[in-house]
Amino acid sequence: MSVPSHGPFCRTQTFDWQCPFCQSEIVVLKCTCGSHVWFSDGWPSWTRHHCDGTRDGIRRLGPGNSGLVGWTAVNVLRKIGIEIDPDIWDKLFPEDGRTSAEPAPHILRVAPARRTKKRTLAVVRELHSKTAAMSKALDELSTIGYQLAGLDPKARYQQVTLVDNSVRPNESYTALVPGPLVKTLRLGKLVAAELTGLSLGSLSVWRLDSAVLIGE
Repeated sequence: MSVPSHGPFCRTQTFDWQCPFCQSEIVVLKCTCGSHVWFSDGWPSWTRHHCDGTRDGIRRLGPGNSGLVGWTAVNVLRKIGIEIDPDIWDKLFPEDGRTSAEPAPHILRVAPARRTKKRTLAVVRELHSKTAAMSKALDELSTIGYQLAGLDPKARYQQVTLVDNSVRPNESYTALVPGPLVKTLRLGKLVAAELTGLSLGSLSVWRLDSAVLIGE
């Protein structure tokens, strides 16, 4: 299964469930864009649940390969507390032809407090070289300053913007990314990110400590 891309109108949600095929306890991640991914566990590994969706020798379809479609799927999703918005409706009843008129959600920047730890499932919205303000703040740090901030003075850092779209308004995190983690990040993809808040003089920023690409 390819890693799904998520746009500005997407809203993701995770919940615990029981696999209808092997009866194992699993974590389900679903998005209003129609993507569903099943995991055998959540933090920190996010290991894919590899049931192939086959029961009684028949390959099942529907959300998460659950075999549920139409009104049956609607009833199950409602029972576990999932709102049936227009995007989900389109997946369950494609002939209906409904479209969503929902405006793009407001995005709220989350400013870090020093040494604050944060875990979030977030979409990679921007990935680029450091901004002028970030470069200036890093240039002003001494070797000791780097060490006090938990940064490697020899490492090359890029800057990423992560957006948690499971809440309204969306929450965004601007973070420094060390070189080895950059290859984990892909624009429009969802990652399980662990962050630490840093104070670089007058500039506060998050440091990305780990990232797991969701759906791979």
